[in-house]
Amino acid sequence: MQENEIAVAVVLDMSLGESPVWSVARQTLYWVDINNGRVYAWRPQAGTPPTCFELGEKVGCIALADRGLVAAAASGIVRLSAGGEPERLVDNPEWQTGQQNEQQTVRGNRFNDGRCDAAGRCGWAPSLLTKRALRRRSTVSTTAS
Repeated sequence: MQENEIAVAVVLDMSLGESPVWSVARQTLYWVDINNGRVYAWRPQAGTPPTCFELGEKVGCIALADRGLVAAAASGIVRLSAGGEPERLVDNPEWQTGQQNEQQTVRGNRFNDGRCDAAGRCGWAPSLLTKRALRRRSTVSTTAS
């Protein structure tokens, strides 16, 4: 039986790392740090640390696009260029800037998980109810049928 050694490839200080996506064409691994609003890009063969793009808001997931990435951020769906500059594609209708420019959603929802298949068809889980929103509501009920 062959033994394999597993080693840590990248050490980063992240809050909640998710949504890994591998680009064969770019030989790059992408992922998000949801709570810190960061998207990472790492080329293992380059031997350099990952590149970090700061979105300035929570980002739930990413998908490969022709010229960069598409990300589901709290304020909506954005395209990220190869340099990480965001371009708004779809607004989150619940997004607002509150008191003291605290960015939040009206009902405490944000875009969350999503994936695209090899044909480029994407499925997004459009919202996630945050703990903050649950605290604001007096009752929460679930109905199953």
